[in-house]
Amino acid sequence: MGNAATSMKKINEVSLKETSMIINDSTKTCGKVRISTEVADNRAERLVQKFNAPQCRLFFLKCIYHLPEYEIEQAVETAMRPGVKSNIRYFTVVAKQKLAQAGY
Repeated sequence: MGNAATSMKKINEVSLKETSMIINDSTKTCGKVRISTEVADNRAERLVQKFNAPQCRLFFLKCIYHLPEYEIEQAVETAMRPGVKSNIRYFTVVAKQKLAQAGY
């Protein structure tokens, strides 16, 4: 296996662990607000539909649990501007920057 394949395997293992933790807890803290998994799943599904990116669902959940809703909406709006070549790539870059600023 190449380095890319092993790193993807590790990412998938971590993602599976994160998903298990999310499923076992019915609510999770979102900043200072607790958010139910049902609400988080609905918001993640909207992002999946908007970007047509089901493979990014866990990343969307991470954003939902750790970023305020207005920051996610701002990132979506900037990613959907005309002239942006890859909306999902732009969104992930902006969201990762915001997550890093928040300490995640």
